[in-house]
Amino acid sequence: MPDTIPPPPPPAPEPAGSLSELLKAPDRYALGIVGGGNLATRVAVALAAAAAGAALFFFASGFFAGWQTALLDAAKGAGIALFAFALCLPSLYVFSCVSGATLRAAQIVAAGAACLATAGLLLAALAPVLWLFAVSSSSPGFVTALAAVLAVPAMWFAVRPALGLVRAGGVRSAAGLRLWLAVLVVVALQTVTLLRPMLAAPSPEPEPTPFDAPGAKAAPAAPEKMFFLEHFVRTLDAPPPLTAYNTPNHP
Repeated sequence: MPDTIPPPPPPAPEPAGSLSELLKAPDRYALGIVGGGNLATRVAVALAAAAAGAALFFFASGFFAGWQTALLDAAKGAGIALFAFALCLPSLYVFSCVSGATLRAAQIVAAGAACLATAGLLLAALAPVLWLFAVSSSSPGFVTALAAVLAVPAMWFAVRPALGLVRAGGVRSAAGLRLWLAVLVVVALQTVTLLRPMLAAPSPEPEPTPFDAPGAKAAPAAPEKMFFLEHFVRTLDAPPPLTAYNTPNHP
């Protein structure tokens, strides 16, 4: 009989609680959350990955206005991810309980952080694409629309750890966590609007008026309150910034 080739050995599983396990085997990652193993480390690593991914994504978009704006946007991006997550922690717990969660509060936080980390890792993977168009385009509306389009798959796949919780028996339905992710996106978008501008350098401080005391600095103008959809529409209609190639006196 001819010699038979034995089948290759199965690949070694990813380290438990690692980011590679989160991406490749979200069901096993969720099973680890249900088991309650090393939750503090899971939350810390997931939030760090989410903040780093958001920072890299906004860093790439900020190159539209130069590297200084890119650095400022990177700090804003990390802050937006962590700030939105902190604001949405109460709704995360309530929506999880409504979905039939049998988990402790720490396990629910770990599940939410895993969803956010998945989105952050995907944003980091798409950052080079956004960078290319940010440095080669003169339309802030196009860069904003492209960033929104690239963020869609990141949020779409962010629900994978929640689906893994359903299969692991941690929750009866992923509907509550899906709704929580929608709330998280809305909060993040409004935070982006609060921290604007993102594709331009901050406005210089206003000059003091003759009525100000000698040596006093003029009070900065309060930013206009705005809903994120209004901000998005205004950005789409914004003209390209003036450069040496599109000024009226350029030959």
